[in-house]
Amino acid sequence: MLLSFFDSFSIWSLLISLLISISLALVQYRKQTNKSWKFKLLLGIKSIILFILILILCNPLLLQLKAKKIKPTIAFAIDNSKSIPQRISLDSIAKIVKILDASTKSLAEKGYNVVVHSLSTLDSSSKDTQSLLFDHTQTDLNNAIQYLTQLYESDDLSGIVLVSDGVHNAGISPIYQKYSTPIYSVGIGDTSSIIDASILEVNYNKYVYSESMFPIEVEIKSNGFSNKIGNIALFSNGKKVSEKKVDFSSSGFNSVLFNTTSAKSGVNKYQVILEEVPGEFTLNNNNTSFFVNVIDDKKKVLILANHPHPDIKAIKQSLEKKKSLDVDIKTLYIGEILNKKEIAKFDLIILHDLPGFETTNSQARISKSLENYKGAKWFILGRGTNLKDFSTFNSLLNVSNAYYNYPLESYPIFEPSFKRFSFDTNPNEILELFPPLQIPTGTFSLALNADILFYQKFGNAEKKLPLMALSSFSNSKEAIWLGEGMWQWKMQEFLKNKNSDFFDELVNKTVLYLTSKENKSKLRVEPVKDVFLNNNSIVFDVSTYDDLYKEIFDQKISLKVQNSTGKVYSYDFINYTNQFKITSLPEDTYRFIATSVINNKREKSTGGFSVQNIDFESINLQADHNLLRIVSNNSGGQFYSITDINSLEKYLSKNKPTENVYEEKELSTIIDFKILLFLIIVLAGIEWTLRKRSGLY
Repeated sequence: MLLSFFDSFSIWSLLISLLISISLALVQYRKQTNKSWKFKLLLGIKSIILFILILILCNPLLLQLKAKKIKPTIAFAIDNSKSIPQRISLDSIAKIVKILDASTKSLAEKGYNVVVHSLSTLDSSSKDTQSLLFDHTQTDLNNAIQYLTQLYESDDLSGIVLVSDGVHNAGISPIYQKYSTPIYSVGIGDTSSIIDASILEVNYNKYVYSESMFPIEVEIKSNGFSNKIGNIALFSNGKKVSEKKVDFSSSGFNSVLFNTTSAKSGVNKYQVILEEVPGEFTLNNNNTSFFVNVIDDKKKVLILANHPHPDIKAIKQSLEKKKSLDVDIKTLYIGEILNKKEIAKFDLIILHDLPGFETTNSQARISKSLENYKGAKWFILGRGTNLKDFSTFNSLLNVSNAYYNYPLESYPIFEPSFKRFSFDTNPNEILELFPPLQIPTGTFSLALNADILFYQKFGNAEKKLPLMALSSFSNSKEAIWLGEGMWQWKMQEFLKNKNSDFFDELVNKTVLYLTSKENKSKLRVEPVKDVFLNNNSIVFDVSTYDDLYKEIFDQKISLKVQNSTGKVYSYDFINYTNQFKITSLPEDTYRFIATSVINNKREKSTGGFSVQNIDFESINLQADHNLLRIVSNNSGGQFYSITDINSLEKYLSKNKPTENVYEEKELSTIIDFKILLFLIIVLAGIEWTLRKRSGLY
């Protein structure tokens, strides 16, 4: 340990203090004429006492430099998941725990700082392996390695001993990760194959519309069977709705597809059960549950046409493929007129060739009916469109000097920066097949907030002129299609590809965008996901807004959560942050309603979620030591079996890094050294005794 003065108390200050001390001592003994060795000793002791007292009175800061040795750290990450005791006996587990306990103690004796973590207690460490219960419900090896690497980054981490069966069923696979710390994996569990069939995964749509058909795909893994036939059944809200046969080979994977009709609106529970196949090791992985949110939210679409036209039929056919849309057609030419009240019921009106040229009573009446319509509009221009009056009919496109006397032929060019919605395939690959549209000649000016979906192309010349554009205004959304003849697109795609998937997608996504409503609620409470595990907290995103839709906090919110039997769980909280958590709930489907008073007005937000009990650890019970080998090799570590853990101890002992020495600085004051007070008392006692015996008073 090195000691030095930290502040302005320099060597000169020490010399002055020493001179003052000697001077004061000489003053006390100035009358003594006998200058014997006793006199000199007493003078020296007195000077030291006074010097120490002066230092204490000045109390300077001292800087202490300490050398601190840091032992290299070895972190044990022990997989205590449920998959292990399902394959090996409790006696075997007890032996494993005993071996690990001896190993951690041995490494500690060899100079390592040993910390022990289990996958269920990553946030706390100990040197005790006796408390392992092997009851963890999921295994995320990558998360454990990353967490411990960061936790002991500053503690001279020499390596992580990963004790696991290699069964990984959560998070990112550790095989594809690069770790900065060597991973010494220790394999436990049973690697022998078992005769078993299990449901690996279920693929489904979390949201479907009511009365619509949707697919459910079940992936099944089998091992050890020889040409056996099994049954798999699909249940909806406890009722069997479908059943299929499964042909099991000796080992492999099967995929079973169910096409089923959506149940009642709301959150519905579905269950897939794989019937027992004779000889199976376990039935814990033969069933799984999931939840589908059925939305009863049909949109009403009106196709309002000036005259009959093949474009109208093509659009209607595409829209009718969606069960979520209710489509109606009205034609002014045959006198089908709707009043304001009737038109207000529709979420979207597709106006074809309107306004028209005819100055009929029908034209006047429909114009008046649309005056205060607040829904979305999709305008399709054609030869029957009165372009002079069109600008007063919409908010998206201003038309001038336009006419259809000599229509132009324009091919579509997709605008890649369009972001209102996306396509499943590259539009340009399909658009090359399509014939041109008949568009009017004129000058067209789009609103500033318009997004162009397709540009015009004349022959080989691309023009930055809109062919189709969309926009959103304060009260509604609008779309413009500047030409007629789209029915030929549908026919051409069908002739080439035997389907009209792209045309149908274009029409339906346009309608979906136009009919989607922006959330104007001042209270928004939404679960962060649709399905939670029953051992996890349920987390909600919470936002509150003032009248200008600026986010505000510190609002009192009441949340009521109701399960399928009607039981209600009530919570009251204040949104200091954007999230709210509630403790885990039992497996079920839940509806919730959140309410709050914002600016003296009651706001509410509703929704639903589900809680599932998924036994991930029963899906795959065969230990995968090959995964552990790959992880160790990729990180510069090695793989060992639990019975060969002594080799790991010998390796770590032989390759133990030298202890790092860190310099530790510490500030203190003279008065903090208690030994100085003790020294003053001792020296004062010696001085008094010598003076008394020598007769020097």
